[in-house]
Amino acid sequence: MTFYTVYAIIQFMKPSDGKILIVEDNALFGRVLEGELNNNGFETVRVTTMDDALALLPTLGEMGVGGALLDGNISSGSRLNEEGTELNRRIKALYGDTVRTAGIASSDIVDGADIPDLGKDFLADIPGIMDKL
Repeated sequence: MTFYTVYAIIQFMKPSDGKILIVEDNALFGRVLEGELNNNGFETVRVTTMDDALALLPTLGEMGVGGALLDGNISSGSRLNEEGTELNRRIKALYGDTVRTAGIASSDIVDGADIPDLGKDFLADIPGIMDKL
């Protein structure tokens, strides 16, 4: 999943668009995703809990964040996609289209995000892209 996610992000954003906020509770996936984005020239900010993500919201603009990758289920106790969708709603309320948002887990669709599921299915919609993978 990480390969498809990183490749899709490169289609979705460029490093000059700003830092990318990664909200992912799976530590391994979050570290791999962050490392691959850094290797492709992106600066990242990574948090692993909903509380940490909410605490950062007021400062995203001054931090230079231009994109947010949101896990739908940020904590194991949340209902399907509830937290990612709520976090997306709050980001859009504060920043509108200046912070682009995307869901990043294969089974999680973040309702209201610019790209609700940034994975293999998103890539399949780009003409000719699957031939390059």
